[in-house]
Amino acid sequence: MPRISFVFSHPPSPPRSVELDHEQITLGRSADCTFKISDNFLSRKHAELISREGVWFVRDCGSANGTYVNGVRIAAEAEVRAGDCIRLGDSELRIGDEASLAGMTSPVPDAATHLTQVADLVLDQRQVTESAERTVIIHRLVLELLGERTMNELFETIVDHVMEAMSPSRVAIALLGKDDDSLEIAQFRAKDNSEMQRLTISRTLLSQIVGQRKVLSYTDVDLNESLAAAHSIAMQSIRSALCAPLLVDDRVLGVLYLDYQFTGRVITEEDAQLAAQIARVAAIKLESTRLRESALEKERMDESLRVARAIQMRMLPQAFPVRTDVSPFEIAAAIRPATQVGGDFYDFLHTDDHRLYLCIGDVSGKGMPAALLMAVTRALFRSMILQGKDPAEIMGAVNRQLAQESEPEMFVTAFCAVLDLTTGELRYANGGHNPPLLIGGDGSVQPLLTMPGLVLGFSEGFHFVEQVHTLAPGDALYLDTDGIAEAANPAGELFTSTRLREVMEENARLETAGIVSTILATVEAFVAGAPQSDDLTLMAVRYLKRVVAD
Repeated sequence: MPRISFVFSHPPSPPRSVELDHEQITLGRSADCTFKISDNFLSRKHAELISREGVWFVRDCGSANGTYVNGVRIAAEAEVRAGDCIRLGDSELRIGDEASLAGMTSPVPDAATHLTQVADLVLDQRQVTESAERTVIIHRLVLELLGERTMNELFETIVDHVMEAMSPSRVAIALLGKDDDSLEIAQFRAKDNSEMQRLTISRTLLSQIVGQRKVLSYTDVDLNESLAAAHSIAMQSIRSALCAPLLVDDRVLGVLYLDYQFTGRVITEEDAQLAAQIARVAAIKLESTRLRESALEKERMDESLRVARAIQMRMLPQAFPVRTDVSPFEIAAAIRPATQVGGDFYDFLHTDDHRLYLCIGDVSGKGMPAALLMAVTRALFRSMILQGKDPAEIMGAVNRQLAQESEPEMFVTAFCAVLDLTTGELRYANGGHNPPLLIGGDGSVQPLLTMPGLVLGFSEGFHFVEQVHTLAPGDALYLDTDGIAEAANPAGELFTSTRLREVMEENARLETAGIVSTILATVEAFVAGAPQSDDLTLMAVRYLKRVVAD
């Protein structure tokens, strides 16, 4: 098995010796790599060490920030020998063990060689200075981004640093659309204010960035056929450009873009590295800011929904008449929205000594739109009831109003009735709602004979039919929305109207409050914690005795 030794260093940790027995060694941030390196400037799978016939090669795996051998960025792969230095981000691998590396000596140079080394030393010192300056820029940027900022403030800080550090003609941060094929400029700076409204990032450049996920730079765009042919490049007089992806876990969030117009500027490897480092820091902060703002927005929305639910619940009757020996009826109701606000409603109104109005309804859809339509519908019913209209007239008037003013895709199922407390006569009309259950004083349970009718808001001219049934003292009426019968358990089984009727038969002699609480408890036990998919609304009213007419 081939074996390779190297000394690994990653500041601020001290160097350490590593020895691996593999024919192919992957290097990168991913836990799946043979040699995992915790370096934020590395790709998840950054590079590979490969052994062929006793010779070791290093190959770049399309990393964003590149792989360097002895200071030179490799295009694909390069042979490495003892003493060679491989640089990946802020990390270095020097091939060989500590003993062999310590024993290596350099030959004594002749005069010509000595002059060359002196020149290289001057160059190295300049590179060290430039590297220190880049480190200062990144350090300042990181410090400025430590605090909490809005997204807009974040973008302004980043482009300001790029303008200061690299002096481009124009710089922009652009966010990638959901289609991965469009960009939205989030922040833009230009040296010349006349160029402020004219930036268009080439789609050719964008497709390359998204596809390759690494920094792309062009010192002379005329030498690149695809870019030279790009209309947006030519129209904006772009001579050189640099574009770095905003990467988080191999996802491209957007790009950091800068260009030089009219006169080309040589974009160095150091420029590309600096842009890549700024883009990496920006991407991490962008993602954390986005998550923070999403959490704050969700918190604000949740609070708004809590307030909306409280308002909605206050719109429905919460106090029920206390049953006494002379009470002509007893009534109870409950509602459990599937979301924080729902589209179900119930209402009852004892308008005078002789009449008790009842209604229950279910608005299509969920959430805020359904809640708003529920509020409108319930107000319309109240208005018609207070005018003393009969159930069929009430249904017709509410239907006309909803058909004229609500959205075409939204509708309401509803049941409306009025109970005459002197005779027990129940007059009712139905608008596409599930039929109530009639509970006899003897404990019998059967559906109330009900014509289906049409949902409200669908057809403005629909004529609703009024039906009549007379309740004997002790008889009760149970009304609900379809969320009760359609409540599902974790296995996907529905509660069903059959099971509802069986529970009702077992509890038919309870007071109405007991019926409502028992049904709710039974449904909640059945669903066993499964997510509630629809609102649960139910109401029960029992006719107790006739009142004497005036």
